[in-house]
Amino acid sequence: MQTFDNRNEIAEALASDGQFAFKRVGEYLQQGKCPNCGKKELFVSMKEPWRVSCNRLKHCGYSETTREIYPELFNNYSERFPTSEANPNATADAYLAHNRRFPLSEMVGWYEQGSYKLPKSQEWCNTVRFYLNSDRTLYWERLIDKQKDDGQRINFSGKRHNVNGRWVLVDPVKGKWWMPPTQELKQGDRVYIVEGIFHALALHFSERKAVAILAAGYYPSEAIKPYLGKKITWVLALDDDAAGRKSMKSHYTKLQMAGEKVEISLTGTSKDWDDLYRLDRINDTFLQEAQYRGKMFTAQSVMWKAYAYYLWKRHSYFVIDFENRLYSVSVDLHKLSEALDGAALTLGKGYDSFSQHCTAFPISNFVPELLYAERDDILDEKFYVFRVQYSSNNADALIPLDGGNIDTPSSFHKAMITKGYGAFSGSSKDMAMLHEQWLNRKVKEIQSIPYVGYHADSQAYVYQTFAFSKGKELELNAEGYFELERGGIKTSFKGFRVQPGEFNPEWIDNFITTFSWQGLTALAFWLGSLFVQQIRAKHKSFPFLELTGDPGAGKSTLIEFLWKLLGRDDYEGFDAMKATAAGRRRAFTQSSNMPLVLIESDRGDEPDVKKKQFDFDEFKPFFNGRAVGTLGVAKRGNDTEEPLFLGSLVFAQNAMVDGSEALLQRIVHCHCTTEHHSPGTRKLAQWFERQIVDQMAGFMRKALENETQILNTFFNEFNRYEEAFTRRGEIKTSLLRLVKNHAQIMAAAKALRHIFPTLNESAFSGLSDYLYGRALSRQERLADDHPAVAEFWESFEYLNAQPDPNAFASSALVEVLNHAVGTGNIAVNLNHFDEVCRTHGQKSLDLKALKKLLPNSQRYKFIETGKVYSRSLNKTIHCWIFKR
Repeated sequence: MQTFDNRNEIAEALASDGQFAFKRVGEYLQQGKCPNCGKKELFVSMKEPWRVSCNRLKHCGYSETTREIYPELFNNYSERFPTSEANPNATADAYLAHNRRFPLSEMVGWYEQGSYKLPKSQEWCNTVRFYLNSDRTLYWERLIDKQKDDGQRINFSGKRHNVNGRWVLVDPVKGKWWMPPTQELKQGDRVYIVEGIFHALALHFSERKAVAILAAGYYPSEAIKPYLGKKITWVLALDDDAAGRKSMKSHYTKLQMAGEKVEISLTGTSKDWDDLYRLDRINDTFLQEAQYRGKMFTAQSVMWKAYAYYLWKRHSYFVIDFENRLYSVSVDLHKLSEALDGAALTLGKGYDSFSQHCTAFPISNFVPELLYAERDDILDEKFYVFRVQYSSNNADALIPLDGGNIDTPSSFHKAMITKGYGAFSGSSKDMAMLHEQWLNRKVKEIQSIPYVGYHADSQAYVYQTFAFSKGKELELNAEGYFELERGGIKTSFKGFRVQPGEFNPEWIDNFITTFSWQGLTALAFWLGSLFVQQIRAKHKSFPFLELTGDPGAGKSTLIEFLWKLLGRDDYEGFDAMKATAAGRRRAFTQSSNMPLVLIESDRGDEPDVKKKQFDFDEFKPFFNGRAVGTLGVAKRGNDTEEPLFLGSLVFAQNAMVDGSEALLQRIVHCHCTTEHHSPGTRKLAQWFERQIVDQMAGFMRKALENETQILNTFFNEFNRYEEAFTRRGEIKTSLLRLVKNHAQIMAAAKALRHIFPTLNESAFSGLSDYLYGRALSRQERLADDHPAVAEFWESFEYLNAQPDPNAFASSALVEVLNHAVGTGNIAVNLNHFDEVCRTHGQKSLDLKALKKLLPNSQRYKFIETGKVYSRSLNKTIHCWIFKR
């Protein structure tokens, strides 16, 4: 038989892995850099390269299987080990030997390689197949390298016949079991009943007899019949989870009613028997501990449970749970010893003596199970998350508690009364016992983030009820977090909820009709926003979008609809003018890879506007995804934090944004008009207004499912459009940032085809011309003053030169608004300017708006504001000073 051993392949992968930088020392790789503590204490055996561990057991304890580190070495078997005439089972052999580490030489004839057709893709995949009956008309198979649409990797099939129009298996699975063909069940045996075939094989190759019932809920009613009454001890050893425990209780009762001797074995871990086999943990000690857990699980009274626990641990004082209460248990060892009078206390012996000298007092009306620690590195917070079950009728709950909540009995009691419906009356000693149970082990730690959206380190999109990782949607598990390939993640953000929904792409043509090129530009920007961090990682920047609009043009309808595509209903944006500086910083960090829409930020008529005023130039760093501001860190001395801007930025207001040239270069501007409106446009707009998140939010799902394809299209199309816009030669070399910004939006638009396959080249051609036109308009805008500033200078130049009343010649003029005559500068007092305007019947200008705009004047460059002596007014006044 061909041998399949990938130890050398794994060892070489470890030796050449730069992240570890191992040194070869004899038969070991040593002095590798630990990914957890950073010390050069990592080691692994080259002969048994299944687990990498850190030598700093007490201070670090890092340990990870090579299966977790290099999943690719335990997959792709169909490509790496194809079948041949010489070995038609080559792929299945490699899978069982590499992935499961079963000895093939002891499994000859037990299985064969099969194939399974995936219904959705119609693609065939290889399987390893085990027959469940003697005539080989029924089989179980495990898919290799693939999975079904529902994520399952197993399949039952065989000969079928038609029953009332349904094709069903001739020989049903339920009631059967599978056991190793060479195994015999004899009188007085101890036989493990497990769920899967690989579980049974793991125990078999650990020298235990086992049978697989193929599904947790299937009782082997037919298979077990020949063995009833043979004094076999049946050990139920299904998965140690809620479903497995429920099935084991049911099977336990049935076997007892059949007069059979039955036990339950609980592994105390989420790992399956085949996982434990690969870790070489199936031994006498482990199985005995599993037996004690089972005895405690089947206990009919708190005293019997205390008895089983004492036999296992031999502690005289401990805390256990029973029927969703905690009990404080104390054993009087002296009196127990006298009562036993030298007799041994073993399972089934000495219970009466034990119960007479043991006391068990209830100390809570709930049972807290520590599931994991939730760490937020950004906020530097940690919570312990408990699953709490109540003895009352209150529903089970997940409750996060910080260290102070579980420090003392009183703090624990107060936390449970406040956050749940529990009461705790235990002593300090009982609390210490609970600490021992909870913390004297490796506590699973998951990542918590204080925002919703993309988390770059894990490359996952995380929302309250769903997540996406590498194009696959993840469901929130029973413990309240999302499981990734390495660890778990959740969001602690509760400010707003991002909801999932359905999606139908057929509205895209009506969307373009309703909102024209401005709408398609915004839609492309929204799509790009979902991948903005990935884009910035390569391009170093992503543009701002500015949406202005005529009354009735549909700007607000457009924005609210676009938010529905991302799971937010009845929302337009954030009014920065109504927020404090701290409030704005929080708003800027609430989401990641999502737009931040600033609405109506141009107003200047609110009370206390000076206090709330801010400069649009503050947003310039957001272009590159840099810090939103600097914050002091409480209780950390001189430390500061500079949280990064992780999203995209939209200005949606009535007046155009004005600021420095650097800010204006960062903006792609669209002005919504009614020019394209027709008699039917309003009806279409009303349809978009009526849509709800449930019907639209599938847009985001579709986008995130196609993350790789969308990003590939974006980067390829960006290169194409950047070159095309540059080649047209109308944009100055000094303003090529405009080319980049508008080419990025066009590239995002081309990526929309992964979501709207009916979008055609005609639409893209029209949008390309529109965006190039917007780039040219932005170039003109950068060369000109803001309209309000231009109006100011026109009024200034019209009113400044007036007849000189002190001159003899009637044609002699004097400057009345410029208080810096003869200096080569212009100095204007705005209040004086306004007074002269009114005196001469000119329109008064908005001085508050002008104060924001004048520093960016193009016609006359702004120098500073300061005190100037005015010869015409014969006094010193405050002026705005410009270079003439």
